[in-house]
Amino acid sequence: MEHEEFGEEELCEESLKHPLFEKLFTEEQKKKIVLMLLERRVIRMEMRIGRMEKMIELKKKAIGDVKQIMEMIKQGK
Repeated sequence: MEHEEFGEEELCEESLKHPLFEKLFTEEQKKKIVLMLLERRVIRMEMRIGRMEKMIELKKKAIGDVKQIMEMIKQGK
């Protein structure tokens, strides 16, 4: 999924460099487009961070579970 997002992002950035971009849009429109693309980038980054945070919490829980099992083994249960 992240690979697809990266490809879309690259495509958008390449489109901004296209000569037609300069001809088709006014300066104000170009600013709005760039701001929209940057906002989308921020949203995608925030979503990735959210997924990473969930994964970190799951890994912390797994570590806790393993430590609990280790303690049970040490106590002979």
